[in-house]
Amino acid sequence: MAAVDASYRFIYVDVGTNGRTSDRGTFQNCSLNQALECNALNIPEPTPLPSRNKPTPYVFVADEAFPLKENIMRPYPQRGGLDDSRRIFNYRLSRARRIVENAFGILCNRFRVMRAPILLSPEKVTHVVMACCALHSYLRPESFLGLQETDNILMPPMARGGYHSSSKARDIREEYNEYFTNVGQVPWQHKVLS
Repeated sequence: MAAVDASYRFIYVDVGTNGRTSDRGTFQNCSLNQALECNALNIPEPTPLPSRNKPTPYVFVADEAFPLKENIMRPYPQRGGLDDSRRIFNYRLSRARRIVENAFGILCNRFRVMRAPILLSPEKVTHVVMACCALHSYLRPESFLGLQETDNILMPPMARGGYHSSSKARDIREEYNEYFTNVGQVPWQHKVLS
């Protein structure tokens, strides 16, 4: 389990869960979930999105395996079809999730020990993985936010089980949705509709 910032640096890593454990089970038992539940992460106070008035919390971007919570944003479910604004929201969220996937790709390219099973004791594997993640983050430049992306591929939906989310979490997702389809839109996002 890992969380990555916008500069591809690992800001949270939890190593040691059996690979057969689902993402849902891993998250439910990890210290990140426990810290979120206890409000112990020092997440900044909610602030309005640009050109908006409603304070909106900072969120972790996640896929369908994770619950929708006030600080965890997941896509709208695919079942039953989605209107255009929800498809755009899911597209924008999938682009943000790619940062995490790319961070793992960069990590594996830099530390080739990560490309195959590590033939050490589980305790030593944990130390190797944690060291690689720490070194990766240390060696990353401060920011890649100035780079312009041109790849507009939508990640395919994944079928997962449902979570019951609070109405407040759904309202927060709607605020992001409204922002992405109005003042916060980007020129290429409508290509996902065609």
